[in-house]
Amino acid sequence: RSGRREPVSKRDPGVQPINQWVQEQYANGRTTSISPDELTAQAKHYIPSLFISDFESIQETVKEKALAISRLITLSPAVLNLDPQTMEPYLRNVVKREPAIQLLAITNLNGYRISQVHTQRGEKGLYRRLMDKDFNEHTWFTRVKKTGEPYCSEIFRSLFTDQMIITVALPLRDQSGETRAIIDIDFKFNELAKMSSDIPDEILALGE
Repeated sequence: RSGRREPVSKRDPGVQPINQWVQEQYANGRTTSISPDELTAQAKHYIPSLFISDFESIQETVKEKALAISRLITLSPAVLNLDPQTMEPYLRNVVKREPAIQLLAITNLNGYRISQVHTQRGEKGLYRRLMDKDFNEHTWFTRVKKTGEPYCSEIFRSLFTDQMIITVALPLRDQSGETRAIIDIDFKFNELAKMSSDIPDEILALGE
């Protein structure tokens, strides 16, 4: 998908070569009108800043999917009550059901885990040192704690699995709306991208 961004001025350096291309078309004997698709192709070449690239578009789609899944998880009473007897089985089943999740955990407002680190089967040992870690210096934690709003990172490579992932973090609130804890979820970019249709192979390969 491509989308227009800010308007372009006639003084933009990319306008002149497009105008020249149009003139050359007719100077060489063309009799048909220039189609919108042709002009769009020229604009993409000479003024690429006007357009959202395929990769940028897919990144936004992946983020939207990750946020949607995360919000559904935070709505569960099994999570909101923060009771380990109901919270842990629920989180474990969520990860088992959703292969796009690489890691899922809940942290209190002091920056320490109050849930197990839930991962895909066979990967939990990779994250053993995260159980006692202080997360006060992590961007996802400090942003959500300060603003009370969801946080979604850019795509980055996991230090633990070497896969391309994004981190989503959301507040867990009590009935009065006060934040009690923060849930963070690492999503595998490749898995979420597969949920979208017509994704170029070279983009999917980023997650491999």
